Amino acid sequence: MYTIKNSDIAKRYNVSNSTVTRWISLAEEGKNNLQLYKVKGKVRILDNAYNHAEIARLVQEGKKYRSNIVCKRVSAQKELYDLLSEEDIIDIIRDIEQRKTINSKYAYIGEGAKLWDQAFSLDLRQSSSETVRLIQELTGFLFYTMALKPEEPINIVDLGSGNGMAIKPIIQKLMEERVIKKYIALDISKQVTQITRQNISRSFPSLEILTYQRDFEKSNFTKIILENKAIDDVPNLIFHLGNILCQYKDRVRVLKNIQNGMSAEDLLVIDFLLDNEDNYFNLAYSKSDLVNKLHLWIPRMLGIDVTKCEQKIESEPKFGFNIKYLILDKDYEISFDLFGKRRVFELFSGEKLILWKRNLLTLETFLDEADRADLQVVNLSIEKNGNSALAICRIKTT
Repeated sequence: MYTIKNSDIAKRYNVSNSTVTRWISLAEEGKNNLQLYKVKGKVRILDNAYNHAEIARLVQEGKKYRSNIVCKRVSAQKELYDLLSEEDIIDIIRDIEQRKTINSKYAYIGEGAKLWDQAFSLDLRQSSSETVRLIQELTGFLFYTMALKPEEPINIVDLGSGNGMAIKPIIQKLMEERVIKKYIALDISKQVTQITRQNISRSFPSLEILTYQRDFEKSNFTKIILENKAIDDVPNLIFHLGNILCQYKDRVRVLKNIQNGMSAEDLLVIDFLLDNEDNYFNLAYSKSDLVNKLHLWIPRMLGIDVTKCEQKIESEPKFGFNIKYLILDKDYEISFDLFGKRRVFELFSGEKLILWKRNLLTLETFLDEADRADLQVVNLSIEKNGNSALAICRIKTT
């Protein structure tokens, strides 16, 4: 039997993929007349004249239904196209259609960079000072493990630099014992790296600062490291702080992307939140006004009336994460101009749209994922509050 791909139906009948998925769900409940067939565990619509007639009926019924209810038809704002590539926008659409999620990494672009700078300045990241203290205590161990000579300089590579304030006291401590050749900041947001440069140069005017825009879920930074090593031949002390690891969809892929940018003499210092009771119920950070504005600005760019949507934060200890989401107040048809064509997708009243998801990790989970990414953990410390851990890693050697 022949079936039709959901994407082909969506394109042919000018509806969204989520609409086709919804039709299939309703057919399984007996609420429409589509004929279905299961292929390799996936339910598909049979490709026959009867189903095409039923699809045409559903399309017309949808138009009639939508004309009688509150449905907001909007277009993505121009600012979104100025800040993001078309590939990034496609990524946002795909996440919304498939997972009902807006990846929180995009929140730090544009206006979000300024909001994050303000939020961090108010010390909303609870574990930041404890992380700094622990790293400062481990400074001697870092230099010993890197087998550095007393006069040998290092580069500091800051992945997901934020506004640079988290790394500043660490740089100060390292400078007391070691020459820092360069500070290299990488972040998904160009606007964030500009703020980083301003803050770091203000505190360390003689330090050479390089900034790059990178999405660690999509790419590594091998070229950046190789270019700088060709000039300096200096080992890198790489930091990925702020529990950012807990927000990635595919942590192993991110760790592997980082590993690909490391040399044998480099070290990676990374922190993550632990799977414990305090981290499920201490959610003051995600409830703050500034962080709330940060999480809502991408939905606003999409045309969603966030002021009329109910917002909730929930803990899911059974599944190991916390989430923040909107409950949509009405149906939305959101249109985009991509690659010279207009694309529309739909959201429905009452659906949950996830704005932020924080995974909480066990030590066993992290060690397994680091191993799969070809990283060797040489030190693993628990912070004194017991809520987060700090790992020091190098690339595996055979």
